[in-house]
Amino acid sequence: MNPFYDERLLRSREAMLLAVSVFNDPTLSFKSEVFCVLSNIAWTYLLHEFYLRKKMQILNQDGFTIALSEMISRDDCPLPMGMKANLEDIKKLRDKLEHSLLEGSDNLWTRLFQANCLNFDKTICNLFGASLTLQDDLSFSLQFSKANIEQLQELGKHDIPPSIQALNKEIQGSRPADLLDNLEYQFSVIYSMVPASKSNAHFQFLNPESAQGQEISNILVKHKPADDLYPFKPGVVAKMVRVGIGKKFTVSDHTKAWKKHKIRPEGHQKAVDATNTKYCIYHQAHRDWTYNQVWVDLLIGEMKPINIKA
Repeated sequence: MNPFYDERLLRSREAMLLAVSVFNDPTLSFKSEVFCVLSNIAWTYLLHEFYLRKKMQILNQDGFTIALSEMISRDDCPLPMGMKANLEDIKKLRDKLEHSLLEGSDNLWTRLFQANCLNFDKTICNLFGASLTLQDDLSFSLQFSKANIEQLQELGKHDIPPSIQALNKEIQGSRPADLLDNLEYQFSVIYSMVPASKSNAHFQFLNPESAQGQEISNILVKHKPADDLYPFKPGVVAKMVRVGIGKKFTVSDHTKAWKKHKIRPEGHQKAVDATNTKYCIYHQAHRDWTYNQVWVDLLIGEMKPINIKA
């Protein structure tokens, strides 16, 4: 990159590199606040460059450049919904934590931060070329001792200040369930314990979208009876949606809905493999599907009329 013509991209990459470096530094405790600030700067430079190359104005009438929050609210913003939601919550954290003491609560938002990093690398490569990737500059942070179950349990027991708990609940509670599962909003992994001697014990991390990850997910689901997790037959779903939206919704409408969202196949062949267990499961014994509350909520959210106040 040319330091004169590509200065915004250079600064954008450096800001994100600094954000990750600070967060991974074991000697520092001022992590979340710094990450949120530097990440905001990185994304702002990135989108400024995007709009400038589209021959669009990035200055407001007051002479200041447009803020990141303004850019991600525009219809022509190149980012998908999950990335926008992630940036909105990073900004919310930045604003509320700017003058607060976290008291060891950084791990509450690690998933948001990890998704933010992955989103940034994906976006800068998509918009400006794969040569700008940060993958060659960053790696997993190292530590000087092996993590064990007892250590992870102690981390989970750490006392979180009530104000920080409230902030975390506010952020997570404002997002629908399907967005919380969106990898562009917050990063998630499935992990498994690999049998090994005590000296060689370790965690094995798997991509949740991979065949192995899906298999583990299905096994974990089976630990609880299917009837408890997916209790609703089509007729019950239709009735619950009718009550939720206050108007007609039939079993036929429900059939059209699952076909539209492609959450299950139309026939019984390969029904188990082709079923989206986020919303429903196939019962081999009686050869039918049942659905969960997540599916009902999705339908109600799509069908419920929006009331606009004057």
